Amino acid sequence: MQLRFSNRYLVTPILSAALSFGALSANAYDVLETASMKSPLAQKTLLTDITKSNSRYYAVGHKGHILYSEDPSSQWVQADVEVSSDLLSVHFPTANEGWAVGHDGVILHSGDAGKTWKKQLDGFRLANDGLKYYQDKLNQNPDSEIYSLLVEEMSFAITQGADKPFFNVWFADDKVGYAVGAYGLFFRTDNAGKDWMPIMEKIDNEGFSHIFNITLLSSGRLLLVGEMGGVWLQNKESGYFDRLETPYEG
Repeated sequence: MQLRFSNRYLVTPILSAALSFGALSANAYDVLETASMKSPLAQKTLLTDITKSNSRYYAVGHKGHILYSEDPSSQWVQADVEVSSDLLSVHFPTANEGWAVGHDGVILHSGDAGKTWKKQLDGFRLANDGLKYYQDKLNQNPDSEIYSLLVEEMSFAITQGADKPFFNVWFADDKVGYAVGAYGLFFRTDNAGKDWMPIMEKIDNEGFSHIFNITLLSSGRLLLVGEMGGVWLQNKESGYFDRLETPYEG
């Protein structure tokens, strides 16, 4: 197995630029501690994802902008967001409960139909929580190769700071959800985001390829897709995500 958090040269130039776009120096401008600025031009800036829940549409994008509308052809309202990281994905499993993810390892939650958004996780916390989680697992299973490797990965992630984005978020209901991202980031919550736990040991992804999307199939199993032709299908009995053979390596 190879360490991917440190292998920057494997990323394409375009994706590399995208990954670094939201990662700003804490000394220069701390996007994780600065609320998204309200602007009448917010709906004209870069928006990266849109979803619909009941009759309301939600869009997320540049500098922490989140907008919602009952009629997207006319008026959009900008939400109150407590970070200004670039956002990449949004999902509402219910009318009131929603989650958004993006750069700097950010996971945001709204419990009021998208009007206000609070941070549940960021890149600093995910690395520290991940290290503690996998160190505990390794202590219980000292001969485990995968836990040893993930302890190394999370230790390295701590030294890199909050520089890894989540690309996609999906919730089965208002409690159980998943977030996927760069360098194999794969996190799950069972309590509406009060705790986000890494499950990177539950996927056949030894190269730590980026995971771009997660979706639910009609069979009731989850499917992940990522870089280098990566497609992973959930085994409902074990919960493990097996890699499928594909004719594409891009």
